[in-house]
Amino acid sequence: MLVYDTIKIRYVREGYLPNWPYHLTSDEEMCDAFMRFEVNPDTDEEIGKGFFFDYFPLLGPSLKESYNVLVAAIRVHIELLKTSNQYQYRLPDWVCSYMLGQPIGPNSTTNDIHDLICGLGVDNLDDLYEEEQALACLRESTRWLKRHRPASDLATRPPTMFGEPHVSKSIRVKNAHFNGGQ
Repeated sequence: MLVYDTIKIRYVREGYLPNWPYHLTSDEEMCDAFMRFEVNPDTDEEIGKGFFFDYFPLLGPSLKESYNVLVAAIRVHIELLKTSNQYQYRLPDWVCSYMLGQPIGPNSTTNDIHDLICGLGVDNLDDLYEEEQALACLRESTRWLKRHRPASDLATRPPTMFGEPHVSKSIRVKNAHFNGGQ
């Protein structure tokens, strides 16, 4: 799949995968570069490693439960891909967006962060994406998904504290409605 090839190329360029041609990298290796877990021998606690945890870190204690739910949902989809035949399972678009590093978060460009946090009403002088901005994003995501997804779907597609496309769309729709559709 083209999207998997694009992800593999990015991970090779950024050092998450060995410098081999992308077509020699398995989907399982791609998944492990994105998200894997190691057990801390001192505490027996799982520690997340890989692209996801570098680009989309936990931004504060008030987000821990929601962050863990998001990680668990992504992990289910990743495990399904890893254990299936290449043609049996396709990752949802929202998971692929994380694998490509597209949701807006602390490692996004200043302009992207600024546009998102202004729309959420939590702008700050330095356009930083921190706990307050992530909480506002989580509230907006929760509101949008509850309105547009069946309740049973929220277990496999949880709200997010990062700026996925549905959050940006929700802000645009809300602003268009507030401004009288102008």
